[in-house]
Amino acid sequence: LPARSGQGESRRMLVLTLQTEMPLSEPTVDYGFITSLDVSIRQFDGPSRDPIGRATITMIHVADAMNRGVGMRNVLDADSEELFQLYEVFFDDEEYLKPEYANGVGFNVMYFAEIELSVPWRGKRIEEALVRRVVDTWGEGYAIAVMPVEHEHEVGRWREIGFDVPGE
Repeated sequence: LPARSGQGESRRMLVLTLQTEMPLSEPTVDYGFITSLDVSIRQFDGPSRDPIGRATITMIHVADAMNRGVGMRNVLDADSEELFQLYEVFFDDEEYLKPEYANGVGFNVMYFAEIELSVPWRGKRIEEALVRRVVDTWGEGYAIAVMPVEHEHEVGRWREIGFDVPGE
């Protein structure tokens, strides 16, 4: 992710370092159908290798759960209230993705739980670049990517890169 940090400065490359853990055992309703990625954002060639930000990305393995006969309601409920709220929006009564979200590409859901940047790096479209890069790299087999938005004024920047507001 090349980014300019200011007028006249050379280009600085930003890199993502991803860390996760997953069980070697078969997944269960309680563990294994959801993988959280802890992302560190840092300058590759900057004066400091300290992170300039962080993100949490949740990969919801809907297809694997479906193939094993495990319902998404239970999987999401076992994880957290935040993920369980996705169920009502994106899944139907049979625990499949609602038709408006099932695109034939896949069944999985990528959820960008949070993206935080240190103050000097905000407003440089790094969040959007991070989302695009992760979706382009790991999005195969994913029907949708979900970005929670807290404030109405943030919707426009996410629409610019292809996000829609559910129900609109």
